[in-house]
Amino acid sequence: VNPESYTGYIIGDTNLAGSGPTRYLAYGVKVVALETADKMPSPQPGQGFVVVATPPKLSEIDKVSERYPGGQRYGYTSPQGQLMYVRYRLDPVR
Repeated sequence: VNPESYTGYIIGDTNLAGSGPTRYLAYGVKVVALETADKMPSPQPGQGFVVVATPPKLSEIDKVSERYPGGQRYGYTSPQGQLMYVRYRLDPVR
């Protein structure tokens, strides 16, 4: 994955946007904290995005996937059975 072809968005726990683990895992990707999916700008041609939503904003992923269909959705559940986050990734359109 070319980091220059993606923008990352975090909805929910916005402190994650600048955290060390996020900077490590999303090395080279611009990561932006958003309050809601409605604040997410449209991707530029040739650009994709990854949105991560955390509680209590998990339902914001539904808004993103409705606005930009065709992406890949993934939810992570802890060993204790708690949904921790949901990710939605839309690859760049060429």
